Amino acid sequence: MLSDLGLPIKLHVRLSDFTTLYRFARVCVLNLSITDTLFLLGLPMIMTTAITGRWVFGAVLCRVYYALTCVNMFTGTFTIMLMSIDRFVAVWWPVVCNRSASAHHTRTNNLLYSS
Repeated sequence: MLSDLGLPIKLHVRLSDFTTLYRFARVCVLNLSITDTLFLLGLPMIMTTAITGRWVFGAVLCRVYYALTCVNMFTGTFTIMLMSIDRFVAVWWPVVCNRSASAHHTRTNNLLYSS
């Protein structure tokens, strides 16, 4: 758990270096850093619920927390899936992968896959 406290620092480092964010794998790592940070923000609610045995934050926050947790979980899962596909393509078709690794193609692929 203590190692996860460094995630906001990693996120800040990734956001402060805009020149390297155009590579697909780096954008995926940034996305995973964001999802891990959002998970950490909800951790106090999980701990409070586990200690008290009931949800004490109200019905509206329950629905918001549930929706954000579901989106966060699916975002992390799909990001890891996209990273796996990217590595598969890089191993099986290295020549094609090098041609399509430009900044324009990476931005286009990120927009297509994120929608």
